[in-house]
Amino acid sequence: MSDTSTRSSETRNTYIDAVRGITAIHIVVIHTAWFGIPDVPVWFKNLLLIYEVPLFFYLSGWASAYKTPNVIRAGKGILRIWAQWIVFILVINAVCFLTLKLPVSFAPVRDFPTLIKCLFFDEQVYPGFYVIACSTWFIPLYFASVLINNTVLSLIVRTDRPAEYSRTYLIILILTVMWAYFHHEYFSYYPPFIMFYCAIWMIGYLRKDKGESLKGLIIELSICIAGLILCSYLDYRLLGYPYWDIQSAKTTPSGKFLFVSMLSILICRYLKQFVKRPNKILVHIGQNALYYFFGQGVGTSVVYAFSGYLPVHSPFSGWIMGSVINIGITAFVAEGVRLIYRGIGLLILNITKKLKTTESNKVI
Repeated sequence: MSDTSTRSSETRNTYIDAVRGITAIHIVVIHTAWFGIPDVPVWFKNLLLIYEVPLFFYLSGWASAYKTPNVIRAGKGILRIWAQWIVFILVINAVCFLTLKLPVSFAPVRDFPTLIKCLFFDEQVYPGFYVIACSTWFIPLYFASVLINNTVLSLIVRTDRPAEYSRTYLIILILTVMWAYFHHEYFSYYPPFIMFYCAIWMIGYLRKDKGESLKGLIIELSICIAGLILCSYLDYRLLGYPYWDIQSAKTTPSGKFLFVSMLSILICRYLKQFVKRPNKILVHIGQNALYYFFGQGVGTSVVYAFSGYLPVHSPFSGWIMGSVINIGITAFVAEGVRLIYRGIGLLILNITKKLKTTESNKVI
């Protein structure tokens, strides 16, 4: 989710990171509405999904466009993310043990086989904080999208027409999503679902330096709105989904969710030309968006556990207060796990240096 290795332009990098930061915060707000505060109206929860996870994939593709595709580098990045996830799960499971004697506790994972399942992104098990499991689906999809696209692009750049082949590949991805839509499987990671997010990633990759004008934005937004209306009608007539139901369109590869996602993507790309110095706090959050995505599972679960004690008079006021509390908890968890991971990395680095020094002295 965060790729701070893009160095083509400092302004471009910080803008991408700032948008990541805003998106990470919005994910916290979304999950507060969906999982943290009871009785938030369904139409409002669906409205929040207009600005959602696909933007992360788009930004990842956009950032990757300034580097030559490299499967080895992509693989190392994925292993680093997995290591961060492992540290997160182990730290949170330890925290769950510490809560056992408190009035409100969160059940830890006590057996080794279940813990291994957590480390491998099993959605059915989680350490104490249940929203962690609700968020797990994103990570394997991100891994698959990055690996598949980098593998294909590594082959494409060796051809005599890389731009043409890249566009053809994107068209194949989108068509596969459309053809498979009505099989309707729920978060099953079957190929068309992966291809949907591969397509979003590729859109970001192929449009890295496209100049944006207000006229172009209006035309593209109009096309997306027309596509959204058409796909919403098809969803209603063929699958029985209400027009406002974005969640159902999200949980299967869907033209409706594609056009909904493109609305925020187009606006995000257009606004880049007006942002000269992105907010440093947002840039920092964006550079560490992965930790914030992990942390919101804890924050949202805590908000849900104490939602009955919030001094509010309506679901909306509860959502606002819960979101503020959730952002605070998420930031605390994210920054704490980040520092622990960094400390472990420095410790391993120091041990490695000492071992190398010892070996060198033996040779001498």
